[in-house]
Amino acid sequence: MVKKKILFVDDEAIVCLSCKRVLEMGGYHVDTCISGADALKFLLENVVDILFIDIMMPGIGGIEVIGKVKKNWPAVYIVAMTGYCVDEVLEKVRQLNPNFFLEKPFMPHELLSIVESVI
Repeated sequence: MVKKKILFVDDEAIVCLSCKRVLEMGGYHVDTCISGADALKFLLENVVDILFIDIMMPGIGGIEVIGKVKKNWPAVYIVAMTGYCVDEVLEKVRQLNPNFFLEKPFMPHELLSIVESVI
């Protein structure tokens, strides 16, 4: 089986690191970015299968990144994440129609479950 390539994007480095460890223990290749701008640069040079992206980040946020990913890399499976589950944010996320929505905080097994469902 080919390892799925995952890009995990969150402006909190500790979240990226801990989720990277969980996913790598599950046998997946994981890269991380701590900004939307870095994620878009990464995607220009690398192929990923699954994108975990935080919605609320400074600068280029997850909503803008998701829009660009859907337009330029439509085969990427998108998991939108947020701890700000207010109606305004949730409506913006729904309009972008990510493949999956993950509310923060989440448990490590939830990450693996999502990736396993993609496979």
